[in-house]
Formats: sequence, structure tokens, C-alpha cells
Amino acid sequence: MNKKFAVFLSTLLCCFLGGMALVSLILPKQTFSPMENRYLQKAPALTPERVMNGSFMTDVENYVSDHIAGRDLWVAMKAWNERLSGKQENNGVYFGKQDTLINRVDHSQSGAMMAFRILKDMGAQPEEIATIVTAIGNHDEGTGVPVNPIAAALILADKSDVRRSRVRNPEFSQFDIHDRVNYSVRKSVLKINEEHTIVKLKLLIDTKYGSVMDYFEILLNRMILCRKAAERKYAEADTRIGIFST
Repeated sequence: MNKKFAVFLSTLLCCFLGGMALVSLILPKQTFSPMENRYLQKAPALTPERVMNGSFMTDVENYVSDHIAGRDLWVAMKAWNERLSGKQENNGVYFGKQDTLINRVDHSQSGAMMAFRILKDMGAQPEEIATIVTAIGNHDEGTGVPVNPIAAALILADKSDVRRSRVRNPEFSQFDIHDRVNYSVRKSVLKINEEHTIVKLKLLIDTKYGSVMDYFEILLNRMILCRKAAERKYAEADTRIGIFST
């Protein structure tokens, strides 16, 4: 590459970036993105305190990212690139069958809506639909409540489901804390005694990949919900967790 061509490429890049910045500045600003179903970052307020603690620059970066010209096109291109590369998740959104998209946030409500349509098309009775959909919609630890025995059973099964095979990310260097916790669990057993008085979860954790404290950091709320579910399904049940590390 000769010097003139390098200068040409540099000039072209600067013109492109400058043009993008100018167009982004002129275009009217949106407050909501229908494509992502979320509100966009507002213009950050400049104060000495926010500059000192770093929150101002963080909000500026988010504002520029949210309001760059042609943003929907860049987001779509990134999403298609993720799909073509074989990834099943993009920014907390999972790609399902038949072009279905499921967000990690509020996924219990999304699952309940999907189940409602499926059960209705199958001809299920309204009472059965209501029970099942309510159970699915209440299985998340953020908003869920064991409103009926089926919901309680679903919560116990789902929130105690910690195992290595749940990790879909093949790159260990890119693991987040959820990946590390699931990958560290070599064995997971959930048992209920015959008298239905004890619900016991036994875990064998390999601390090479995740610590016991990592487990409690992200799963404590889930275990509290499991205790409530056990009390709902088995009135006097005692919930116990046994963790063995290697």
C-alpha cells in the first residue's frame, strides 16, 4: 500500500465518520426503539459530580450509540451476523424456532403468552389453560409467586436446574458468572422424601470454574423462591441445600 492510497483511505474514513456524526446531530431524536422494544438513552445532564464519578461519559457513550444515524440498520446487520455465525443469543435475546425471539428479561411472561396460543390451538379447556399459563408466567424469581401447586412444582424444577450442559457458550474465556456457575456444577440432584417434608438439593461443584460464593451471588433469590414453592406445594416442607466442592 503506497502513501497516497493510505492518505486516501484515511481521508475517506474521516469523511465517513464526520458525515455520520453530522447527520446524527441533525436528525430528530427518537425516545423509543420499536425494533428493540426499549426506551433510548436521553441526553445526559452535565454536572461536576457526574463527570467525577464517570457516569456522565457512560451516558454519553450510550446516547451516541442509541442515536447514531441508521442505527436500526446497524442493529439488524449485527443481529444477522450473530445468526450467521451460529450464535443462539444476541444481547439477551434468544433465537427460537420459526423465527421466534425470546428475551431473557421477562421471559416468563413471553413463555406464558406462547403457551396460551399453543394450548388454545390444541383445544385445551379454559381452566387448564389458565392454570398452566399462570404457572409459566410466575416461575421467574424477579416477579414470580407460587400461586398454585403446578406453579410451585415448576419453580422447584426450573430454579434447581443447575448443570454443566446448560452452558451453550463454547468459549470459556467469554463465560459470564451464570456460565461459570452452571459449568462448575458436575452433579445436581433434587430429592423429595416420601413424607413430602423435606426438599433437598445436592450439588457437586468444581471450584476450578466457579466458587461456592458465585453460586450464592446469583442463585440466592432463586433458592428463596424454591423455599416458598416448597411451602406452597408441601405445606410443612423443609428446604435444604447441600453443596460439596472439589
